[in-house]
Amino acid sequence: MSDNVSKLTPATRQYIAFYGTLMQEQHAYIRKHLEGKLIYLGKCLIPANIYDMGRYPALKLDGVRNIVHGELYEIRDPEPLRLLDEYESFDSHDPESPGFTRRLIQLVSPQQTAWAYEYNGPVKPEQLIASEDWLSQ
Repeated sequence: MSDNVSKLTPATRQYIAFYGTLMQEQHAYIRKHLEGKLIYLGKCLIPANIYDMGRYPALKLDGVRNIVHGELYEIRDPEPLRLLDEYESFDSHDPESPGFTRRLIQLVSPQQTAWAYEYNGPVKPEQLIASEDWLSQ
């Protein structure tokens, strides 16, 4: 994804949607490295399915989609994307340990294109979060 990171310039506005442990009410250690680099814009709705993986949720963009509740942020400089790509990355040395891939998606609300991290591992139907909201489960 580094080619997309390098395209971010002051004249380019990019956005990212969080739906789980990276949301404001969560305490992922990476959040302290994002302070001042992302601007919180408000709630958003993501066309996807969300699954409970135990300590974290998994977003899946394939198949029948529900509407997942998330938070939208404006990206102020490219550093957060690099940090998040590393934090969410798939480990090629341990393919049994799934990770996340950054994808550009069209949000349902607001009508905005944003980055989101999709889980690239397997999920089970019983792991689907019926409320579509990681924080309210």
